[in-house]
Amino acid sequence: MGCAPSRKRSEEAESAGALVPYEGGSSPARASHSSSPSSRRSPKKKKQRRANETSPLNSTTPPELLIPLYRQALGEKQTYLGEDHPDTLYAMNALAIVLHKDSQYNEAEALYREVLEKRVAVLGNSHVDTVATMNNLASLLHKRNDGADLIPDEVRKVHLQQAETLYRACIKTCRAAHGELHVSTIHGKNNLASLLWETNRPGEAEPLFREVLASSRKAHGNEHALVLSAASNLAVFLERRGRHREAEPLFREVLASRTKVLGATHPRSLYIINVLANLYSDMADHDNAVKYSWQALEGRRSSLGVSHPVTLSSYNDYANCLHAAKRYEEAEPWYMEALVGRSRELGNSHPQTADSHYNYAQLKYELGDMTTAADNYMDAYRAYAICKGYNHPETQDALEKAERSRRRIGLDAKHSMAFDASMAMMLDQMPSPRDDDDDQGEAELPPVSPPSAAAAGGAENLAPAPDHPQEESTTPKLQGGLPPLPPQAAGGGGGGRARANTTIV
Repeated sequence: MGCAPSRKRSEEAESAGALVPYEGGSSPARASHSSSPSSRRSPKKKKQRRANETSPLNSTTPPELLIPLYRQALGEKQTYLGEDHPDTLYAMNALAIVLHKDSQYNEAEALYREVLEKRVAVLGNSHVDTVATMNNLASLLHKRNDGADLIPDEVRKVHLQQAETLYRACIKTCRAAHGELHVSTIHGKNNLASLLWETNRPGEAEPLFREVLASSRKAHGNEHALVLSAASNLAVFLERRGRHREAEPLFREVLASRTKVLGATHPRSLYIINVLANLYSDMADHDNAVKYSWQALEGRRSSLGVSHPVTLSSYNDYANCLHAAKRYEEAEPWYMEALVGRSRELGNSHPQTADSHYNYAQLKYELGDMTTAADNYMDAYRAYAICKGYNHPETQDALEKAERSRRRIGLDAKHSMAFDASMAMMLDQMPSPRDDDDDQGEAELPPVSPPSAAAAGGAENLAPAPDHPQEESTTPKLQGGLPPLPPQAAGGGGGGRARANTTIV
């Protein structure tokens, strides 16, 4: 097994953190019933369609346009039905979801907590709507990232502790109400495993990932989307723990089933192909790494276009595989394709653009072109300083390597030291970003989505039951799977392996 390269790998995540789907329970849409079986079925179908159509998570409308409508709906419910009526709580939960989608976390959290308190009082702890609200709140606490409104580390720690408590309560209730093999129980375990891994407790996370896979197989067979998501999550976990030989057969199983069901060019099939390419590169099986990486690149270029961020990530990963195989002249134009495309599509200060500068600098350094290497390390340094913070390890790593390259060609460090000082003065005027590692990881899984998760690939989220559109996940999702593993937990994007970026397919 070869040493992992210090290049930046493009971490991808399918989605992260999803809510547990439920069957049955109340719905705000009411339908009349008659004694005729056929007349009873028809209103139910209409009710389900209406619920799905009006769900804030099924809507493709931007959340900022939905928020005023949901505020108005909540106000009317409160006025005419009262604060504690089930339909009022439904409207409050729906508003919290669209606020969550719009990254207005503080208000969304306050609403979730109010809904949860009132549902516990009105419906009890074990009601499906109560449990779903618990999971909504846990998902927000687990995955929230305020961006400019920075969360201190101690507050983040409290959020994760609260999320863990809520996840465990959800699992306990779902297990008691539905059993170990119910999708809600399985989904809750996957969420908890992801959180445990993200909080550096892999020994507790692994048994849960294995339970999720075993329960999914027992309940659904081997080719169900839930099973493939569980297998992918476990494989990502093992791969990021350095257990490549254990991960490989799981990835191959997922690839075979997805290819059979979805086709070889489906984004989720291509994701697994890309994961395998990176896995083989880490195992120093360069022939397979280059083969699979090219297959992923060709598929994405055809289906997504040459300028799509995921395609640009495939350029980067294909160049990494060629680089690791010491095929330097072949790697260079692909690094340039990724760098030029990311600069154009994402901007010069985007972390993925910074990664491309870093990777290209690494290649030129190994080829002996110290001038180009130093210039690109400095470009990476500038971008990392803006998007990650002056004191972030990757920022300082890029600066150190720029200085090393300059020394190799006999230049002193005065120019870059002057820039270093001016950058520090500029950043003193800015809030320092959290020193999180690269994004979520297509673990597509978070990325195993809360692994980066954006390395390669991830797990899908289950679609909530039609009767409970209000209980749906607040994160992007694809039909039929588990939430991805956490990228940061997986350790993507640090020194010692290809630098990771997050791309959601």
